[in-house]
Amino acid sequence: MSRAQRVCLAFVMVTAPALADTPQDCGQDTNDELRISACSDIIRQDKKAAWAHVNRGIAYSISGDQDRAIADFTTAIGINPREVEAYNSRGIAYRRNGNCDLAIADYDKAIEIRPGDPAYYTNRGVAYSCELDYRRAIAD
Repeated sequence: MSRAQRVCLAFVMVTAPALADTPQDCGQDTNDELRISACSDIIRQDKKAAWAHVNRGIAYSISGDQDRAIADFTTAIGINPREVEAYNSRGIAYRRNGNCDLAIADYDKAIEIRPGDPAYYTNRGVAYSCELDYRRAIAD
């Protein structure tokens, strides 16, 4: 085996496992830094990967960076206007930023897309409480 072949083989052996786990790492929820990094790698390769924007946005939101999270969720919605988790998660980020009216609008859209999911009603109820609209909060 020539030196060039050994170098190429070594490169493949080092990089292949890292690339193979990128989608899995982007989808995991135990390490936010790893999730952000893996999702960013996917987005660099495919800017239309709405799911990667959503997963990275969730990691940003959990890490406390609501502005970056909102940007990712908004991008995902631009790619796929029926990306229900982007609306729900953007609503959470808006609420964390104190923008309860925007959160409610996003939960409304999530409920419109998937009316049978109780999590969206719960989240909207929390946002109504944030606005001191306890009647609607209790209803949700």
